[in-house]
Amino acid sequence: MMDPYVFDGADGSQVALRTAHADRVSAEHAHDFDEYVLVIEGRCTIILGCEGIELRAGEEFVIPKGTRQSMEVAAGTRTMHVFGGKRASRESETDR
Repeated sequence: MMDPYVFDGADGSQVALRTAHADRVSAEHAHDFDEYVLVIEGRCTIILGCEGIELRAGEEFVIPKGTRQSMEVAAGTRTMHVFGGKRASRESETDR
């Protein structure tokens, strides 16, 4: 489980701050836009195909659009994700 805080940019981009409360592995996916990842606290591994790129606090990585990826995140890790497009939707948007 993660607590996301999402901020929308005027240009359609998004910034998400996340805290992992348990170890987590995301499903493999790709975006139609670039994704910038910064580890604020803890550690995570970005998986691109067969390659794992471990990031620790203070380290960053850019995932180019169209790149197949998944991410392993350790419990207690805090990350910031900057998306070059809209990634998250809110319940209130689907209720309208």
